[in-house]
Amino acid sequence: IKAHYVIVATGPRSSLVPDSMTPDDRDMLIGYEETTHVRERREFDLTIWFSKFASGGYVWDFADTGDLRRIGLGFPITNRENPVTNLHKFLDMHPELKGKVDHTIAHQIPAGPPPRTVVDGNIMYAGDAASTCQADTGGGLQTAFWSGAMAARSIVHGDAIFYQDFWNTEMRPYLMRHYKIKKAMYRIGTEKLGVLMDAMSTYKIKSE
Repeated sequence: IKAHYVIVATGPRSSLVPDSMTPDDRDMLIGYEETTHVRERREFDLTIWFSKFASGGYVWDFADTGDLRRIGLGFPITNRENPVTNLHKFLDMHPELKGKVDHTIAHQIPAGPPPRTVVDGNIMYAGDAASTCQADTGGGLQTAFWSGAMAARSIVHGDAIFYQDFWNTEMRPYLMRHYKIKKAMYRIGTEKLGVLMDAMSTYKIKSE
């Protein structure tokens, strides 16, 4: 297949991604999630746990649609632990989160610093291929769509540098800020972070 432009949006360790853009093991998370029928939650409701079953990462409970909830965990692949086993051990301690599993997903999450260059001639890297996940949360959908949309706009403009310029001025600073937050959280440590979270649990926000 021949094309004027190519957008690479594969996983971070695909053979299509240069080694220079591949995150180090210390910045690569393994994530496992079960979408489960539990009970309905409001769209913006979410819960995060810092748990021994997700050392260096966390367990999450996000609302999906209807009574579906996305319950999963992620931690550095350097832990060499089984994420499926660890999630089920966590759920044994939280039976209120158990329900009929609709579907599951497991994948690697690039949580490293964003690369400086995302354009190589007529090739543009977006999504996980460009490590667009927010390093402090592991969230990657919003930023993947953002990078992919801007790469597509570059094609419309007929100039891949349009995407690189956007990356330099908007996206890379945004992602780098999240990476710095992650590094700060790691320096604090999970025990002290837990104390901080407990202190914040009684804080009343002014709006949703």
